Amino acid sequence: MKELTVTVRKQVEEGNALHQAILMAARAHKGQIRKGTQLDYIIHPMEVLEILASMKADINLRIAGVLHDTLEDTDLSMEQIQETFGDDVAELVSGHTEDKSKSWKERKRWHIERLQTGSKRHRMMVLADSLSNLRSMVIDYAAEGEKFWQRFHAPKTEQAWYYHGMRKAMISLREDPDTIAAYQEMESLCCKIFGEQENECL
Repeated sequence: MKELTVTVRKQVEEGNALHQAILMAARAHKGQIRKGTQLDYIIHPMEVLEILASMKADINLRIAGVLHDTLEDTDLSMEQIQETFGDDVAELVSGHTEDKSKSWKERKRWHIERLQTGSKRHRMMVLADSLSNLRSMVIDYAAEGEKFWQRFHAPKTEQAWYYHGMRKAMISLREDPDTIAAYQEMESLCCKIFGEQENECL
């Protein structure tokens, strides 16, 4: 009975922390919309959370997934995340945050290089983020055609380079039972939208 009580207490604490992260992200992203749409931005980090949960991510990684764009796109600070959720969550979010002072190509090359040496947890975060983005991209591209690419800072050829680069850098996740389903979906969508251009999926 004592062990059950400890387990329940831990679940409650983790649930409270995750709820707090969702509220923090919702406030930070308030008024923001997904690029080229009228959808509230918070939909994206919530989908990232769902994907991470499907991969059996630990609670800190799930919290970081909810907050993964806050340092980059909102006024939320590293210190606020660290104070509320601790060093591990803050480091996970920071490790996923791009330096906007650099060019698009420099930022994306950094992402790919970091994936090649990063931890499994970092790769899971990137996989969840990428999969969420690709799900939206495939739907919007089918509806809009080539004009869809006008909403981005880089053309389709560069987007193809980036997503195929990430796909290759995360290929170890295809061998992990916890991540294989998400990886295969990411791979399928990546090839569906970019394969014909990069000749990567033949």
